[in-house]
Amino acid sequence: MMTYPTKSALIRSWVELVWNQNKFDTLPQFHPPQFLNEGHPSTNEQAQAWHERMRAVYPDLTYSTDELSEAEQHVTVRWSATGTHKGQLWGLIPPSDKQIQWRGIHLLSETKCLLLIKRRLLTSFPRGSEAYLL
Repeated sequence: MMTYPTKSALIRSWVELVWNQNKFDTLPQFHPPQFLNEGHPSTNEQAQAWHERMRAVYPDLTYSTDELSEAEQHVTVRWSATGTHKGQLWGLIPPSDKQIQWRGIHLLSETKCLLLIKRRLLTSFPRGSEAYLL
């Protein structure tokens, strides 16, 4: 398992490898087998399925890390995304073929033990501007 010198380096790698490059085999570097997402239990398989659904809607989806802030056991990442709406969104909204941009923020926490030993994210509280996905 890869180690990262800082929490910011961990988050930048997470965004690049998982979000942008779809290297889902790297998910265990960033998440334990079970973790909390918005306060609910989640797994790496569920995280992968979410990213795959987003890629089906926005095949050219690209995320940028706009700002990172670190605290003792927490990291906040403000991000932006751009993608062309090519697939049906949420099973309701037909493709528009428009390039869409939206922003979001993740509030991430980890235990000091995991931070020092494995550096994996334990809890994620994402918030995005879902209206921009339309």
